[in-house]
Amino acid sequence: MIINIPEPNSFKNVANILIDSAWSNLMKLLRTHKEYKDVYEIDKSIVDSESLDSFFENRRVALGSSYAIVQQAVEFYIKSRISEVSPCEYIFYQT
Repeated sequence: MIINIPEPNSFKNVANILIDSAWSNLMKLLRTHKEYKDVYEIDKSIVDSESLDSFFENRRVALGSSYAIVQQAVEFYIKSRISEVSPCEYIFYQT
């Protein structure tokens, strides 16, 4: 007997939350870059152009974690599609 069959909507909800989280992380990073760039344009002695150019290179971990979160979200979307098929229907189609 199959018990605790997951609901497709629960997987979709988690996937949506993960996408929102990744998007928020990316937007935070872009806002920081814009502020960093604005400071550079106002006073070039505070921020040098080399550090401005290497901004994203120095934040590879943050970008990588956002990418990993998006991959997790895709997995949850796939799981939601899979869970839309009832196990009984699957067994029926196999015979």
